[in-house]
Amino acid sequence: MQHMQKTFQTIYKNTGTTPQTKQMIIKMALNGNGIRDTARVLHISQNTVISVLKKQKNPRKPKPKTHKPKPTP
Repeated sequence: MQHMQKTFQTIYKNTGTTPQTKQMIIKMALNGNGIRDTARVLHISQNTVISVLKKQKNPRKPKPKTHKPKPTP
């Protein structure tokens, strides 16, 4: 029976949780980049991009258009 050597990951860095990455996600979204494009460029998961955008404090949702009735003469 051979002895299998085990290797351990000594440095683990979750780049999706750093503040710099979150700022880049928001900046890229405001510039019109899609979720898949952002995830590919930053080497993070699409789910990470979606969750960061959902947790954004000032979401840029379009204001609903209100119908104003025309004044009658």
